[in-house]
Amino acid sequence: MRREIKTLLKEMRSSGDVSAAVAVVSKPDEEIAAASVGLPPGAKTRARFDLGSLTKPFMATLAISEAWTEGLPLDFPLGDGFQDIHPELADKTVEDLLRHRAGFRPWFPFYATCSSPEEVRGRLVAGEGLLGAEPGTYSDLGYLLWGFLFADVSRPSTIEARLSDAVLIHLEIQTTGAPPGAQNDVVPCRLDNGREVELAAELGIEIERRNLVLKGKPQDGNARFLGGVSGHAGLFGTAEDLVRLGAEWLDPWLGSVGDGKDAALAGDGPY
Repeated sequence: MRREIKTLLKEMRSSGDVSAAVAVVSKPDEEIAAASVGLPPGAKTRARFDLGSLTKPFMATLAISEAWTEGLPLDFPLGDGFQDIHPELADKTVEDLLRHRAGFRPWFPFYATCSSPEEVRGRLVAGEGLLGAEPGTYSDLGYLLWGFLFADVSRPSTIEARLSDAVLIHLEIQTTGAPPGAQNDVVPCRLDNGREVELAAELGIEIERRNLVLKGKPQDGNARFLGGVSGHAGLFGTAEDLVRLGAEWLDPWLGSVGDGKDAALAGDGPY
């Protein structure tokens, strides 16, 4: 199987679809095959990538763990956490944010229109021009707002610290975390911002087209603007880390996150 995976990755790299990649096939307790292409010298399959939107499953797992350990409840109304919140958001809950049910549009270029994280928070709470999507519309914005709310509740601890203490340590994940900078085991991100330019244009906002090579910094403009890990994006990690998180959701076996209640949640719908 490893030979077939390696061939597929080489074809993807040759076609220009990827510059570097890792693929891992695994059972919950056994790795079956792994292969990689284009990684930094010596990194092998333990190279760290910008996880992008795969940050969200980690954050959803954190939110669930916190709810089960008497932290921020999933049914906590947003109106209880934010003053001057938009009326359409007041009765929405943490769970609505995590399940993309709050009515937020998919994305907005805060980094190009705001001057501070506090201004981003205010724009999200006010909701003006950011709402109106059908419930279930995939959205970065719900996770961004959850990040601000969770940061309020978890202070002085940071989101990254709570993620490590409540989730990563129990799943024996040691390499996922905040933007690491240009370390040797980090794979450079060669994606340009073309898609963001297109999305911004649809909103009547002009963004300069850039073709940056970022190493150890989030490709997502909003995550970079908000200091790295911001609820919706910003984590860096390895393919093996994703396998461990996926195994816990698909076939819970550690029973550490949420005191063994993972199975009930894993079958209760997507976060």
